[in-house]
Parts: sequence; C-alpha cells; structure tokens
Amino acid sequence: MSLCYFFRSSIKHPLAEVKPCCEVKKLVLLDDLLPYVKLLDLSLGTIKTRLGRGDSCYLAFIEGKAVHRSWVTSTSCWVKDAKAIFKPLKNEFYIYDSYTLPRYRSQGAFTSTLIRILADYQARGSSIWIAVRNDNLPSRRAIEKVGFKKTFALSFRRVLFFKHYDFLEINKNFPETEIKERIILT
Repeated sequence: MSLCYFFRSSIKHPLAEVKPCCEVKKLVLLDDLLPYVKLLDLSLGTIKTRLGRGDSCYLAFIEGKAVHRSWVTSTSCWVKDAKAIFKPLKNEFYIYDSYTLPRYRSQGAFTSTLIRILADYQARGSSIWIAVRNDNLPSRRAIEKVGFKKTFALSFRRVLFFKHYDFLEINKNFPETEIKERIILT
C-alpha cells in the first residue's frame, strides 16, 4: 500500500516567516537548463516537453553547486507515489519532481526552493499544491514549515489485478467533491 499526502498553500496570504538559506533560480529556457542535465536526471526530450507545456524548473544552489530541483506546472501531472494524475484547476499550480542530492539533504535547499516558488506565484494564482509520500518526514516538515496545509491523503493498493484507492484524512474545510475534481484515478 502507498499513502500520499496532498498539501495546499493559499498564495493569497503572506508567506510564513521562513528565510531562504541558499540561492534559488527559476529556469524556463532549455539552454539555461543544459548545464544541469545530470541533476535533472531527465532525457532532453522530457525536458523539452515540460518546458513546451509551460512548466518551470527551479534549482537551488549551495556554494555555487546545483543541489536541488523542483518543477512547477499548471497542467495535469502524474503523481508516482499516489498512482494517480493531479489536475490543477484554473489559477492553480502543482509542484512535482522535487529532488535533493543526498549529500545536501537537511541543509534547507528544498525549503528555500519552496519559499522562492511561493514568492514567484503569489500574484499569479490562488493556490499551489504538492504531494509527498507519508514516510518522507523531512519533506513533509519542509512543506509544512513554509505554510502548506495537509488537505487530504490518497492511499493506493493493488490486489491481484484490481486497484483500490481511498481518500483519507480529508481536511473538513475542503469538500471531497473539490478533491475529486483534481484527482484522476488510473
């Protein structure tokens, strides 16, 4: 069984009082991303597809070295840990494919990236979403630290050839019907 938490941050409200600890750059051009292909760990075709649909890549740097990546989209996106597709509604954005090099974990790169993303999208939309596995405690702490609120959890299990999903821990202030507008079960 896999359990994935979905967090939402209203970007109409001020950011939490957390200061970034490293430089974060937003990159939207292929030529700007080419020097970081190793960290991105994606094929050139995948990078082109993401940029072509308007996704943005954020890179965090510690001592001049790119150590973290996160992507932001306003289009439907596969959520590997939930085995489902997340579809942001109008004026919503979804953070996905976040990764920090193991040697640089717990040094604030992910937190700094989230702060930068929230700041960049403050005036552009109504909310940003992010999903994380329930057992990824460091990421969950960083997500909550910058002001994201757990909205619901989605569990997935497969029994023989049958898939079973459950919506769990639904925030009482967020209607289940709105969750189901955003989640496409496969």
